[in-house]
Order: sequence, then C-alpha cells, then structure tokens
Amino acid sequence: MSNFRELYEEYTDKTHQELSKTDIFYAFTDKQFTENKKPKDAPDSEFISIGAGAFIHKSNADKLNNYFNVISKQLKKELTAKVNIEDFILYELNNNEAFYTGEPLEILDKMQDFYEDKTTEELTALILKIYRENLN
Repeated sequence: MSNFRELYEEYTDKTHQELSKTDIFYAFTDKQFTENKKPKDAPDSEFISIGAGAFIHKSNADKLNNYFNVISKQLKKELTAKVNIEDFILYELNNNEAFYTGEPLEILDKMQDFYEDKTTEELTALILKIYRENLN
C-alpha cells in the first residue's frame, strides 16, 4: 500500500502542476480575486467562474478544456497502469471513511472516473469484495 500512496501523491502533484499551467486561480473574496487574477490587468468581466471558488480568464478557457479532456485523462491512465486496483479501492474506502459510515459504494463514481474500461457492475462487485475483506 505504501507504494500506492507514493504513486498517488506523484499523480496528485502532476495534476496540480498541469492545472496550474492553465492559469486557473481561486478566490473567495473580492480582495483575493484582485490579488490572484491572471492576467492582472484584465477587466474583471473577462473572467469565467468555473465553480468552487475557481476562476479563469476567457483567453485560457481552451487550456482548461485541454486539461480536463486530454491531460487529466492521460494522468489517470498513467496512474491506473502503475497501481493495483484493489490497493486504490482500499485507499479510497479508508479515505472516505467507508468502514465507519458503512457506505462503501460512495467511492463508485471516483473509481468509474479512473477505470472507464470497467462496468459499473464490475466495480461495484470489486468494491464490495474489498470492503468485506477489510471490515474489522
């Protein structure tokens, strides 16, 4: 599992690096917006809110779309090629406190996002198997 954690941290670092190349920024107050906006001299009306406090200048929208449609998918494929799916599922079960909440299928959407080649039924069965095997 420690190898999984290292590979997952590497994946997370890469996603942050690639996302930052899009010039996305976060702001929760007007002051933060003014301080964080890229480019600094662009009128506020040229920025697009993409949710969760994130903004991007309209000139960078293509970079963001490329990140989500190409780069992010590639990084996910690279990760899943290197890790054992069962380690990933166990990590997510623990991360989402499934053994406490009793809701192992809360991670199904995330697993489907990473393993698009697997059916919902396959992932559900595997999640439940790993959950049951590790239930204390």
